[in-house]
Amino acid sequence: MGFIYQPGQERQIKPGDKRGRWNCGPTTGAVFIDRATLGGVMVDAADVRLASDEPIPDPDNPGPSPGLNIKQLAAAIRTFGVEVTLGRPTDTFDDVLDRLREGRCVTISGVGAALGKDTCQPGFTGPHQILLNNLSSDGQKIAVYNPLCSNRRYLAVATVRRYAEAFAKLTGSLAYAYSRVTPNVSKPS
Repeated sequence: MGFIYQPGQERQIKPGDKRGRWNCGPTTGAVFIDRATLGGVMVDAADVRLASDEPIPDPDNPGPSPGLNIKQLAAAIRTFGVEVTLGRPTDTFDDVLDRLREGRCVTISGVGAALGKDTCQPGFTGPHQILLNNLSSDGQKIAVYNPLCSNRRYLAVATVRRYAEAFAKLTGSLAYAYSRVTPNVSKPS
């Protein structure tokens, strides 16, 4: 019997990192790479940010920047030889759940306020990026890697749906990308 690989948690905000507040995408990208390769490729947020077309966040850039958008993030992930597919503009959150059921991980944009207490940063309400690792066995919760949190947590599907759909209301569609189907791994002896 196997189990779904659980990547290591990486924190977005690190002491001395003056750019950390804009690194939810690169941080989530690093966890995505770990998960998609079952630990075979290990990078950190700084590596992903440098691989992007926006290696230095521009806090004066209007719009969704200085964070990486989903297309920038997917392009950066590909530079590490990792397969990543962008969701279609017509996809719904049910399509995201289908990707999880297939054994894929998903990186998805959303609005921090919709996570409530699970933003892990009181008062944070803006755009954000998290990784969805897998559905619980009953399909009611999702294992979420939020780079503002100190560890993985299971959130109700309804909470994650609200988070993603709030972003879609602002931008016109969901913003997500997903990995290849990864095999379950054997438990260590």
